Amino acid sequence: MKISAKHSLALVISAVVISGGEAFASAKFDHAIHYYKTKHYVQAAELFEELLQGEYAASADAHYYYANCLLKTSRRPEALSEYRRVIQLKPDSLIAQYSKRVLKLCSGGGSDYLGRSELARNGDSSSLGDRLVRSSTSRSGPSSVRLKLKEKDAIAAEIKAKLPELPELVTGYKEGASLKEFMSSGTRNVFYCRQYWLKAKAAAEQAKENLKKVILATSGLVPSQRLRGESEDGLRARQDHYRDEINKILKPYAQNLMDTEEWLKEKTAVMNADTNASN
Repeated sequence: MKISAKHSLALVISAVVISGGEAFASAKFDHAIHYYKTKHYVQAAELFEELLQGEYAASADAHYYYANCLLKTSRRPEALSEYRRVIQLKPDSLIAQYSKRVLKLCSGGGSDYLGRSELARNGDSSSLGDRLVRSSTSRSGPSSVRLKLKEKDAIAAEIKAKLPELPELVTGYKEGASLKEFMSSGTRNVFYCRQYWLKAKAAAEQAKENLKKVILATSGLVPSQRLRGESEDGLRARQDHYRDEINKILKPYAQNLMDTEEWLKEKTAVMNADTNASN
């Protein structure tokens, strides 16, 4: 009943949401993104590497893209180093949380579960991650335009009005004894262990499905064209705020998925401990 480290890693990468605080104006960055979106990860990695040696050295988003490219081309040690750099640059961001999750999975998984073939097999998760990346990319450098509070409120209201009813976050999955409590109690009951494991498994699956639904609901909301009389900087500032608002909506669902997976892992450990004790 063990959780697949391969599945967890692919899920973490697929669920990442890149924050909208950084803007990338360089043509080379645009080319790198094109290669990434078309799954030419070797070419994308080469361009990101060049960018990170120059003006994008302090860009957490660029480091995250580079880390993903390295991971998808079986350059594991370099990828892990890049994920650590993301955490250093933006420690409180969601991409830092996912970087920590990837590092944790890598430290506890087998040596062969980061191969290119495994990542390729998770086609649905990869496309999900690419959609998030495409919808969340923003341009580098401080924008010369700052939106007024009234404009920001109007954007938030517009997004909220366009959203369908969103799924409720998964709750109640933390029931049952933890592994520590289970081991100390001496209780052995395979039926109840499996009952709680099944509940945790269903919760993790529901949390994953919820995140997909919210991603679908928020896709395509970032404007691509200027309003009448709006400058390029004005459009970029507006796009950045759209992304920020969308990330606020996505963040609790992504966190809910991480939480349910952690509890499923705990219930799996209890199941394994009970099975071993019974044999």
